[in-house]
Amino acid sequence: RFGEKIVGYVRVIYVEGEASKSQYVSKGGHVVPEWLWQAGFVEAGAGAVDPDFQKAGIFLPLMQHAARVALQSGHRYMLGACSDELLDMYRSMGFYVLETRTVAPKAGWEFRSHLICLDLQELAKNPPEGRAVAAMASVVEFVGQSTSH
Repeated sequence: RFGEKIVGYVRVIYVEGEASKSQYVSKGGHVVPEWLWQAGFVEAGAGAVDPDFQKAGIFLPLMQHAARVALQSGHRYMLGACSDELLDMYRSMGFYVLETRTVAPKAGWEFRSHLICLDLQELAKNPPEGRAVAAMASVVEFVGQSTSH
């Protein structure tokens, strides 16, 4: 928030193994691999930053918070989806692509969507280079310390 104005948000969705709760399956038509359904995951979705506040460094802390919520609720995996324009940003945080398809969530709105996954445990064990991915990996360390006391 900036004053009373909401300037950024990300929603964490507890899918609980039900395809109907997944916005990427039910609205995007993505196919989540069976191993991921078995492992369990949360979705970080509908994230946005107000245009006046973009490029101000707000989105990465929002994603760190979503990762903390995922871990503290017992989930190793966090799914997202993004368009071509945002893929490099998500990759810089440690996400990898599970599948790519053209989606049409609403009439007249069609785009190429990448279903992306963040393996939070693997990220902490073998963090790739980069500031954003290091920030995401630090969440795993923080949660581990906060739950071990």
